[in-house]
Amino acid sequence: MSKIYETKEYGTKEFLQTHYYKCFEDDLFSYIPEMIKDFDLKLLTVNKDYKEITAYNDLYDVTFKIFMYKPGETSVDLFIDSRFLFDFGKTKKVILAMFDKIAKKYDFLGLSLHKEK
Repeated sequence: MSKIYETKEYGTKEFLQTHYYKCFEDDLFSYIPEMIKDFDLKLLTVNKDYKEITAYNDLYDVTFKIFMYKPGETSVDLFIDSRFLFDFGKTKKVILAMFDKIAKKYDFLGLSLHKEK
């Protein structure tokens, strides 16, 4: 039974909010295909027109949505379709680990920075 998680600007929980990093869009398009190897993921597509990178393994599919708001401020959203039989927070840990891995390479700027107030 699959469960879907999606981060977005108006995420209801902190780990489901858009994450912003100090880098350029092209930096992430180069880094993420390398980073996913640490999560035993296989690269499926890199689509610069739609600003998405998709990867998969036996346990989940993940799409990284990358958008540069201004030079040096780039957002990352994740769309994960997990196939854990019993999730018990495993997908949340994967999401946090992916964001943490990006933050080790690029400075983390904050969550949901462009949410209308």
